Amino acid sequence: MHHHYTNVQIEKIVNGFRDGTLPVQEWTHEAHLIVGLWYLNNYELDEAICRFRPSLINYFSDQGGQHTLSSGYHETLTLFWLEALHSFHEHHTIKGLPFIKQVERLLSGPIGDKKLPHKFYSSEHLMSIAARARWVEPDLKKINFKRVLEENI
Repeated sequence: MHHHYTNVQIEKIVNGFRDGTLPVQEWTHEAHLIVGLWYLNNYELDEAICRFRPSLINYFSDQGGQHTLSSGYHETLTLFWLEALHSFHEHHTIKGLPFIKQVERLLSGPIGDKKLPHKFYSSEHLMSIAARARWVEPDLKKINFKRVLEENI
């Protein structure tokens, strides 16, 4: 069950992430998705990735997080989620919807599922140093976000 957000809460999450003031305990999986969707509403995919990646690294560091071989920034997960959000954003049911409605649909649908990466990656593969450092292909099943969206909506 996901949290229902107001426009004010969404703005607080997005602005707090962008300026580094969002308390780390509020940087939940849902907050990650909301911010990623915000970037994709404001930039094309490649530019969104180029802007989101350093912001995420800086936010985590500003909150006292450590970037190590087993914690901190994770390239494969970041790109996985941005690609998933991009597919969701491009899906015909999203075009023209107010952002709060996009968030509601996102969090209640298949792309909002925190366990989604585990449909494609084993835990060992996803938690490897290689996957943290750079994009790695899934080892369980080829990623097809269009199918995920079609099967669950």
